[in-house]
Amino acid sequence: MGPGVPPYVLGARIVSIMGMSLSLSLGLLFLIGGWWLICGIALIAFLPSLGLLVFVERYAQQAGLSPVEDSIDRDLP
Repeated sequence: MGPGVPPYVLGARIVSIMGMSLSLSLGLLFLIGGWWLICGIALIAFLPSLGLLVFVERYAQQAGLSPVEDSIDRDLP
């Protein structure tokens, strides 16, 4: 966790990435198995997890709680 990143952003990142990975892996598994309807449901379940991640990150940026990342890394010599 970087400096200035609130704990709820870290928690939201963990939960949303776990949700995205679970839904995507189940969707691909059902796609291979030929279960089209369940595959579609599992792949659509990816979207709320992605939405949670985007919402929390944008909220933290707008509130000034998360540091803005520059394109230049100033820590390197």
